[in-house]
Amino acid sequence: GGFEYCDVPLCNACKNSNFEKCGCRDGNQADYRGSIHTTAGGKECLNWKDTIFTPELFPWAGLDENYCRNPVNRDGQAWCYFGQGVDDWDYCDVPFCGDECDKADPDSCGCRNSKQQDYRGTTSTTATGKECVRWEDTPHYT
Repeated sequence: GGFEYCDVPLCNACKNSNFEKCGCRDGNQADYRGSIHTTAGGKECLNWKDTIFTPELFPWAGLDENYCRNPVNRDGQAWCYFGQGVDDWDYCDVPFCGDECDKADPDSCGCRNSKQQDYRGTTSTTATGKECVRWEDTPHYT
């Protein structure tokens, strides 16, 4: 009895996304390079040069001007400082790329946002290598 998860690949919804318009959920929007510069609450972001996260210390993070970014892969999404206090930061309302997994091939991968319920491929072994039982042979089949 019991069940195990299968090793079905996650669809890469962000594969061909424009990171000037959105950021990927899987990377907490660390890839976002757009120009949104206010917090979700409407506060103007500080220039990154005026924070502890300077462009010189984080050259890979795209810390341009006062644009929302996620230089340390903080859980959630792109964010910015709006004041000088350690708690004076907030998330920004940056769109997530590919949330709907529009261009995904359900025969080869499953989307995270649907918990892979869209997957229609032929994987028939679990992540630990056990052979799966056919759905018709389970008590849950209807």
